[in-house]
Amino acid sequence: MQPAAVAPISRSSTWAASTFSFELKFDKAGKALIGELEGYPFDWHRRMLDEYQTVKPYLWGDFYPLTACDTATDSMLAYQLDRPDLARGVIFAFRRQNCETASFRVTPELEKGVRYVFEDIEGGTPVYITGGEPFDIAIAEKRGSRLILYRKDGGK
Repeated sequence: MQPAAVAPISRSSTWAASTFSFELKFDKAGKALIGELEGYPFDWHRRMLDEYQTVKPYLWGDFYPLTACDTATDSMLAYQLDRPDLARGVIFAFRRQNCETASFRVTPELEKGVRYVFEDIEGGTPVYITGGEPFDIAIAEKRGSRLILYRKDGGK
């Protein structure tokens, strides 16, 4: 008997090519064992593994919840992993499946008065925020997510 082409990496039901699910389970993402599968979204998976490699240094950072930590399906979830030693970090933001709100405001835990550059991992125009100021996060679709990288602004 040959082993399954996809080995389960958690007790959850099935593996689905969902950015939301993948980013939500980054702690297990690097452990996926995938064989040759016809129709498997390898390009998507490579992109998710690239994202994982990008945020991996922050997974050992200081944890700050930016929203209530609950399992309600009608709310947003956001948390921050900060690496003061690197002067960098990441914000994970999730819009759950029954959440009617497309944007929300958070105040990341950052050094007060210091300017930071925020960039979505998928690109776009950088945003400059001063530590202690609120930051708006928009997620257009339900079951959507955003990874926002930030660093101290070396230019100012």
